[in-house]
Amino acid sequence: MAKRTLRPVRLLTGAAERVRHGDLGARVEVPGDDEMAHLARSFNEMSLALQDAEKHRREIVADVSHELRTPLAVLKSNFEGIKDGVVEGTPQLMESLAGEVDRLTRLVSDLHVLSLADAGRLDLRLEPVRCSDLLAQTVSAHQAGASAHGIRLEMQPVKDAGAWVLGDPIRLAQVLSNLVDNSFRHTREGGKVTLTAGLVQDGGKRLARITVSDTGEGIPADDLPHVFERFYRGEKSRSRRTGGSGLGLAIAHDIVTAHGGTITVESTIGKGTTFAVTLPAAEA
Repeated sequence: MAKRTLRPVRLLTGAAERVRHGDLGARVEVPGDDEMAHLARSFNEMSLALQDAEKHRREIVADVSHELRTPLAVLKSNFEGIKDGVVEGTPQLMESLAGEVDRLTRLVSDLHVLSLADAGRLDLRLEPVRCSDLLAQTVSAHQAGASAHGIRLEMQPVKDAGAWVLGDPIRLAQVLSNLVDNSFRHTREGGKVTLTAGLVQDGGKRLARITVSDTGEGIPADDLPHVFERFYRGEKSRSRRTGGSGLGLAIAHDIVTAHGGTITVESTIGKGTTFAVTLPAAEA
């Protein structure tokens, strides 16, 4: 009886030692439905979660390396060419190289925001924010970019003048900016991006809902569950070509979550995509 009792304990101890030494594939098979079997299943689930986390960490390191390597290689080759006299440092080339520096700066800034969110140290300076003001500022800031893409950027009249949230206006503006930029990348010339806001009720709770909708190509159903994951791209080559690092939506998700809100996405292939940010409403 003691032997039967101690056997699963020894198996769990051995598996725990394997995990401690880096073998995250360690599993324990304990048949039955008693407490020891439940403990073994919990251990297996923990081991699987650690394995997935390690895989995700390696993928992030690989993605960061790729995003850094490309602009650094461009800068290095051009500066070496200028130094050797085989490349002329024209104003157009300098502007292009400055763009690569901006890309590196944005990537480092995005990674910093994500690291703060992971550590629970994302600095939020809360104040009452009127949703209509937030939308108007976003449209104004991105109107030139919309014209450059041949896209109409519009703000629908806000139905509820009392649609306010208690939030960090700079961070919330960053959320909308990331959503609008994402819509621009996936909407063809002649398309439209629309911003709306209003109040909704959810189980007696008063919520403010902001949406960013586009008439773009839409997101495949298989990709929808992953759009807020870091560095996730449904079509990697296209996203890199258009300048997306795969972090904008992840940052938007983390900022909204830090405000106690939610962000969701709905999409139909060939018709467009709608991102909805829902935040606790506040009095003016």
